[in-house]
Amino acid sequence: MNDNLTDLKTMKDFKEFQTKQYSNKDNLYILELDISKMMSINDCCGHLIGDIIILEAVDYINSFISKDENVFRIGGNRFIIVTPYRSIPYILNFIFDKRTKNHIIFNKNNIEKVNGFFNMKEDDLDKYISSFYETYNNYFKKRTFETNPGQLYLKTISPLGESVV
Repeated sequence: MNDNLTDLKTMKDFKEFQTKQYSNKDNLYILELDISKMMSINDCCGHLIGDIIILEAVDYINSFISKDENVFRIGGNRFIIVTPYRSIPYILNFIFDKRTKNHIIFNKNNIEKVNGFFNMKEDDLDKYISSFYETYNNYFKKRTFETNPGQLYLKTISPLGESVV
């Protein structure tokens, strides 16, 4: 069963995948990705915004993976890409792309999908989104972080056979 929000495979699926791919583990690598400062975003801006940011990250991941890769959501803001070794430089190029370091831009489809869970009126939703940008600019932009809040970043790379997830 896929994750309700992102429609990605889950941690349970990942564990099953690891078992099934046992003979191929030497050729596959895991890239564990995280969205920075998710707890702070949820605390100051609400879970609706947090969920939209998660969907934005999934859209971005889906924009550069190929049929050779598998993507799993293994936690609230944690993702795993299982990829052949040869694809790692290509994927890293996208993860470290300057676009992932810029401010967040919301995709209307993601806003509508998340609002399906929250059922806010359109006017209230527009105010909520505007409030997020104001809070984001006032709170986050005035502080120094290792990574920008909402930024997708690489936590680890490891062979599938050595996974600690």
